[in-house]
Amino acid sequence: MLECRYVLFYRDVKYPRIEVSRDVIKVVLPKGGGFDVERIIEERKDWIERKVKSLRELEEIADGLILYNRDDLSGLVDGYVKEFSEVLGVKPNEVSFRRMKVRWGSCDLRRRRLIFNRDLNFLPDDLIRYVVLHEMCHLIEGNHGKRFWRLVEGLDRNYREKEKLLAGYRIKLENKK
Repeated sequence: MLECRYVLFYRDVKYPRIEVSRDVIKVVLPKGGGFDVERIIEERKDWIERKVKSLRELEEIADGLILYNRDDLSGLVDGYVKEFSEVLGVKPNEVSFRRMKVRWGSCDLRRRRLIFNRDLNFLPDDLIRYVVLHEMCHLIEGNHGKRFWRLVEGLDRNYREKEKLLAGYRIKLENKK
C-alpha cells in the first residue's frame, strides 16, 4: 500500500478523483459515500507515485530559479506579440494583463483577446517570449491537441523544457507568498 497522507472531500461530482499536490493527496468523492477509499488509492498508486515524483522534481527546479523584476512588462509582451503576429499571420484584437492564480496566460479565441498574468514580470525574457508564443498559437488552434503542440514545436523546439521551467516558477512564486 502506498504510504501517504490524504484528505477526503465530498462534492457534487459523478466519479471519484484524486488530486495530488505538494502537501497532500486529495480524494474527491461523490456525496453519498459508498466508496472504498483505500482501494481507490491502491488502484491509482502508480499514477500517484509518478505525480509525487514529478512534483518533487519541480520543487528542485524551483529552488534553483531566480525571480526577476522588470519595469516594462507590457512593452516586452507587445514586442513579442508583434514578432509572432508576423510569423504566424494572426493578430489579437486586444492584449491585457491581470493576476491569475494558476495560468501564465489565456486566449479568448472568439474575441481574439490575449490575457497575460502580471506574474510574468518575475520570469526571464525567454520564458515570457514562450508564453506569448503559446497564447498566440491559440489564435490558430484553440485547444492543446496534437496540432497545437506541433505548431508550438515548429517555433520553439525546447517548449517541453520551458513548460517545466514555468511549472517551477509557479512553485517558486507560491513559496514566496
